[in-house]
Amino acid sequence: MAVIWQAQTRETRFEALPLGTPAPFSHYKAVCVVDESNLNEIFRILNLWDEPEKVTLCPGVDGMASLSVGDIIQQDGGAMFQVAPVDFNPIKFDYTK
Repeated sequence: MAVIWQAQTRETRFEALPLGTPAPFSHYKAVCVVDESNLNEIFRILNLWDEPEKVTLCPGVDGMASLSVGDIIQQDGGAMFQVAPVDFNPIKFDYTK
């Protein structure tokens, strides 16, 4: 299982933060839970939408964009990865921002 966070501001949408830079928590919103743990499979599911039964929207979310650069995947154990132009970068939230 993984929670998907998407940027809610134009400044952070479609932008990968420099490696090691924490993401400002207030700029993101949890949009869905995916019944999958493999990062590449999550990317595939949320771009092809060929397994919608594995995706559950979070309460209050009516829809979401496909998984894109700048979005964050939070795995079950708490590890977080930001979708980068190539691959996924480990990331943490900065809860003070």
